[in-house]
Amino acid sequence: MANAIYCFDNNTENINFSGQTIPQGSFITATNAEPDPTVINYCFEITDGTSAAGSFTALTETFTSCYECLINNYAITILEPCDASFGLPNIQILLSELGYIPSENQVFYLTATNVGGSNEGTYTACYQFTGFEQISEDNYNRGLSEYFTIDQIIHSNYSLVNGCEQCLNGFTAGTESSICVVCCPCTTGATITSVSAPHPTWTNNFGQSVYLLDAITLGGPNGLNN
Repeated sequence: MANAIYCFDNNTENINFSGQTIPQGSFITATNAEPDPTVINYCFEITDGTSAAGSFTALTETFTSCYECLINNYAITILEPCDASFGLPNIQILLSELGYIPSENQVFYLTATNVGGSNEGTYTACYQFTGFEQISEDNYNRGLSEYFTIDQIIHSNYSLVNGCEQCLNGFTAGTESSICVVCCPCTTGATITSVSAPHPTWTNNFGQSVYLLDAITLGGPNGLNN
């Protein structure tokens, strides 16, 4: 039975404690090679305090959480644009830029900047968290110019099911209901044309449209009486 789980994907692994006493619930790093700047120090949570024969050997440093371990061992967060048709690049940031481990598929409406990399520039768009990885110190230093910094997270409290749709298209509020479009009596054989009722729309504090489905707009160029 495995005695640890990876902090970055929750897969299980056996770790050789190499003579150390490591209690259950501890957060440690372990490697599958001799430690040096080209080797990745993977982060684990210990689920069983019994050492096990495996491909990983525990190091001596311990941490208070997966997050603390990851930000001290080169965890790179990968964000992909919700709509790649605009030519937006994937964004790689240090986990410390967020300040926490994001939820699977979490969506962010943010502004991020890269200086000196292949995608240099500032981008404001809807991005979805697709995972993160740990890299070696050597690879981290080689790729410094490619990492983004977050200038502002404008909004991140989206549904984990359809967060990209909400971010790209705005929100709806209320429940849409049927309304009387044409009032009768009508002459025999008359053709009744049904049209979609216009709904009140406003912009919330995050710069996104909100559509009130259980109301209709009266008057004005886009209203029911237009």
